[in-house]
Amino acid sequence: VLYKMEREGLIKKSTKRESTRRQYYEITPLGLKTLKDGLSLLEKTLKNLTLPEPPININNPLNNCDKR
Repeated sequence: VLYKMEREGLIKKSTKRESTRRQYYEITPLGLKTLKDGLSLLEKTLKNLTLPEPPININNPLNNCDKR
């Protein structure tokens, strides 16, 4: 997955220390924009899946309770 993200320009390799064999990655501006777009899409999807609150009957408050 990392290699594909690197090819698409979403992340880039970053070296912390010269002597270590470990590779580090950092997000690019394109990667940050893509991440924000993805989060926005998820927020919109969640908003569409959320049920609206039922109306509250102030004349009969006992009917406002869930009957499960």
